[in-house]
Amino acid sequence: MSDIIVREIEKIKLKKPILIEGFPGIGMIGTIACSYMNDKLGLKLIGCITSDSFPPIASVHDYKPVYPIRIYASEEHDLILIYSEMIIPMEEVQPLTRKILEYAHEKDVEMIVSLAGIQVETPTDKLYGIISNKELMIKLTENQIEAIKEGSIQGVSGTLVAECSLNEMHAINLLAQTNMPLDPRGAAMLIEKLGKIINLQVDTSELIKEATTFEKKIKDNMNQIQENTKSYEKLDNPMYA
Repeated sequence: MSDIIVREIEKIKLKKPILIEGFPGIGMIGTIACSYMNDKLGLKLIGCITSDSFPPIASVHDYKPVYPIRIYASEEHDLILIYSEMIIPMEEVQPLTRKILEYAHEKDVEMIVSLAGIQVETPTDKLYGIISNKELMIKLTENQIEAIKEGSIQGVSGTLVAECSLNEMHAINLLAQTNMPLDPRGAAMLIEKLGKIINLQVDTSELIKEATTFEKKIKDNMNQIQENTKSYEKLDNPMYA
């Protein structure tokens, strides 16, 4: 039985919010996009997701220690954003997916949008989408996004859209092409297209202009978390972490 917990630290009033999700994956596009949107929109930290099965790691941002999987929200934009700076252990992907879906039901979420990357040899500006039901096809066609008819996608983004399909919940998985380990440009393309789909304006000029700086910030955070995880696992006595 999973021990994954959604821990709310503040409650805010939302109507029928859109939930945007970004977890580490190809090009780190989801994490980069969500981190940037959080900064630009000034979202409020309202909670985190924890588990005894997750690596015992905390991130530090602006002098404040926080858990790597965090939940932000905005009453103004009627928006929830969940993203992670930690790679999710394989055995925790399905339980985490179900917990996010449970949380989405509790918050009466209108639609879940996952942001991720798709590996290609030579990237173009073409974006792809996976939808939980055919009612959402119009949102892809109106925005020149090619729907994936056959294929597969792994990780939280993949299992989440599949669970939404089973539970008759609206969900879209937006995918940008990439051949890079960290791809701010791909993240910017997804943010711009997402804005058209859900009517949310986010200026991506800084993300593109300062791609190298932002890329280094994300890379340093991820590397630190991974190094801390490895160091912790080597300890004979975790009391001295």
